[in-house]
Formats: sequence, C-alpha cells, structure tokens
Amino acid sequence: HAQFAGVCTATSFVGNGANLTGVPGALSFAQQWRLTSNKSTSSTSSDISANLEVVDSGGYGGTGGTMTESSGIFTFPSTGIYLIMAKGSYAVSGGGQSDYNEMDLHTTTDGSSFNRAAIGWCCIVSGGYGTAACDFVFNVTNTSTHKVKFRGASESSSAYLTANTNDNQTHFTFMRIAAT
Repeated sequence: HAQFAGVCTATSFVGNGANLTGVPGALSFAQQWRLTSNKSTSSTSSDISANLEVVDSGGYGGTGGTMTESSGIFTFPSTGIYLIMAKGSYAVSGGGQSDYNEMDLHTTTDGSSFNRAAIGWCCIVSGGYGTAACDFVFNVTNTSTHKVKFRGASESSSAYLTANTNDNQTHFTFMRIAAT
C-alpha cells in the first residue's frame, strides 16, 4: 500500500501465494512428518528413530520438496532459515499419571554432534493426555552437516508417545521461512 499526494494505491494478487517464487518472505517449503506407531518412553531421553512418515491424509498440502529421514535424523532439502516445530502427544497405560513428559529437538551443524536446541514438557493427570511442544528457528547453511532429530522422555515407565498413520498426534513441522 503506497500513498502519494493523497492518493492511495494497492497491489494485490488472487490465490494463496503457494506458487510465488523469488518473492521476499514467500514460504517456499513446508512439510509435516508424523509418528505412525506408539513409542514407549522412559526417564532417559531416547531418539524417535522409527515409524516415521510424511503426512499423507486429510487433504495434506506440503509444498516445495521433501525432507529426508534416516533412523530419525532429518536432512533439509536446501539451505535456508527453517522453523521447526515438534509436538509429542502423551498418554499413560492403564489411566495412570505421569508428572514429567518431554519432547526434545536436537540439532547439529557438524553432521555428528547433536545438542538440544529446544525442549517442551507436559504433565498427565490420571486418565488424561498431554502434549509437550517445542520449536526452533534453524539456520541451515549446509545441508550435509545441518540436521535435526527429536527425542522423548517420561518419568513414568507406563507413559508413551501416541501415534497414528491417519492423523497427526506426535508430529513434526518444517517450514523454510527465509533464504540464508
């Protein structure tokens, strides 16, 4: 919206902007992955390294390429600034309680040494559910060395991450929000 000598003009477009390229601020990549099978957790944080898939139901609309995943380690399709969001949905077997449940997001910039970049917690009261969520803005300057993985932990041995192949329960979102 520009204004000159009391006259206001505007530029607009029709559509959702999904096909815009070369436009500063245009979202060029978005993808979601999810856990497809429940995962037991323990008091020691462990990698979420199996039963992962790209979301493929409910009118899913990822765009701009694909992340690759190997044993729970995700590789980015191109360099850029990425917003990474992780949500761990927790439940307790037998309707119990778990006061401490976490979702961790770990990054590496050298391809091998992962460090926790973000963490989220939740508490589950008797018979309930909880969601531990965290997010991180990651500057991916080299797709060979800059990677991410996710971990979960619970204080109760009967707590677990919930999952399903038909809807997002424990899931991860990747969006390229800017060039590097």
